[in-house]
Amino acid sequence: MGWLSNWLQELIMIVLLATFVDMLLPNRSMERYVKLVLSLLILLTLLSPITKLLKSDPVGELKRAMSAMDAPSNGKATLEQILAQGKRLQSNEQEQSLQWTAKELA
Repeated sequence: MGWLSNWLQELIMIVLLATFVDMLLPNRSMERYVKLVLSLLILLTLLSPITKLLKSDPVGELKRAMSAMDAPSNGKATLEQILAQGKRLQSNEQEQSLQWTAKELA
């Protein structure tokens, strides 16, 4: 998701630049040409993720992502470990709520 935020930041900066340049125009004789160039720049910024995708090897990237998901990595818990930790947390939570209820009733 980092690429999405970078792309949005780039797009916002280009639009701000286009607005700033439009305000700096001293006369309106060049307005059509400047707006055309700035619009093309914004359009290229909008299409940049698609061009990056077409330049890259999507099949190779998918294979690398799938192999990274399948490979056992150090420090990551397995499903059984996560479920066991969830059960422990649930039992601790129940125990605390029972203690709190007993305390409130007393």
